[in-house]
Amino acid sequence: MTNITCEQFEQQLQKQKDALNALKWRELQEGQIYTIKNANFITTQYGEACILDLSDGQRVYSPSSLIKRLKQDKDVPFPRYVRPTGRVQSKKNPAQTYYAFDLV
Repeated sequence: MTNITCEQFEQQLQKQKDALNALKWRELQEGQIYTIKNANFITTQYGEACILDLSDGQRVYSPSSLIKRLKQDKDVPFPRYVRPTGRVQSKKNPAQTYYAFDLV
């Protein structure tokens, strides 16, 4: 068993927290084009999530519809470009809204 110091433990803990520290999709500016450098897929207690690394150094949690699109287009290389277009009302269920986007 390897022993580590409290300082080393705290450093590793901070790295772990930083890896999951990301903006929410709704915090991105609508209409602005963002460059996605990388997509990090993770499994949480609520299901699958994805943290996107943007070219400006920001990290953002991806909406589920964007996760599906990125997985479908897995053969398309990064960088990818995305433009948030705001909340949209669902056509199938008008009581439900989702975050829309344009992806290139």
